[in-house]
Amino acid sequence: SNVGRVQDTGAIVKLPFGRNYEMPLDFRFNNVPHATWVRSYLYEAAVDAVLQVVKDKSIPNKSRLQMRVNYPEVNPAYDTYRIGTLLEMVRSMALALAEEQGLRVRVCVQQPLGEGIFVGMPLALASMRIVLEKMDWGSRLLPDQKFRQEDNEKPRSEALIRIGTIGAEVLAEDDDVIIVIAPQNVIGGMIVDKLEEMVIAARGRAVILVNPSLSDRPSSNNMMQIRGRAERRAFADSFQDFYALRLLYPSSGGYMFPISGMIAKLDYHSPWVAYNKEQDDKGREVYRILAAFDPYTPPSPNALSGLFTNPENTK
Repeated sequence: SNVGRVQDTGAIVKLPFGRNYEMPLDFRFNNVPHATWVRSYLYEAAVDAVLQVVKDKSIPNKSRLQMRVNYPEVNPAYDTYRIGTLLEMVRSMALALAEEQGLRVRVCVQQPLGEGIFVGMPLALASMRIVLEKMDWGSRLLPDQKFRQEDNEKPRSEALIRIGTIGAEVLAEDDDVIIVIAPQNVIGGMIVDKLEEMVIAARGRAVILVNPSLSDRPSSNNMMQIRGRAERRAFADSFQDFYALRLLYPSSGGYMFPISGMIAKLDYHSPWVAYNKEQDDKGREVYRILAAFDPYTPPSPNALSGLFTNPENTK
């Protein structure tokens, strides 16, 4: 069976050569705030993946990259959401690119969208720009290389960290990498058009979406009627994952408890790996590798539920 074949790949992923796909013990993601070491591990994993993807010459179009993580502190659907965790992860990525590869990185948060009384901004993004501008950009960059408030009006070529909104007009000729935090459509406003203009204007430079949510939002002014929906979906689907860590929940409750497992992708060329959450005999939380999937196509919900409903796997 197909599930059987996928599980054979899970066994191959555990072999003692090449990349190690084992996860550390005792993540305890339902303990919020997450332990300091858990955050550090997640930030470092994201940094490793971003450094690798940006310098990889074999990737055809770097203007369509994305990473998706959904552990409780970065998941705006839950009341455990902590804006600082998402921004610390992005800051770690931006600083690593600037410090280690000397690249100029633009970090972007979308502007309010829509018209008139429909002008709106997702709650999860509302204060992000302000927090981003006030953040400490580390001790390893020279003062000239850090973002300054006045850069908004008059960009400086020596600044390695830049901040902006979404759209082609935001890009500077010398931006090397563009990181876009949680772009999403709002009721009455579409970010997809501005994002597409930006991707085209990047002309192959790395554009990295962090936790995009580009599905249509219904609105009373028919902003997102059927016309163009297929094109918008095709645009959203054109982004390639280079890092992911997504917790899986049983389909029954739909809330963030209990976690049944995880699916992760550690870099652009790594397989997607599915893990089952278990306890070892010392009571520690273990994510056991169940299966591995094609690196360039995320496993379908059906393939995953087939794995987790197979009694062999969840003993």
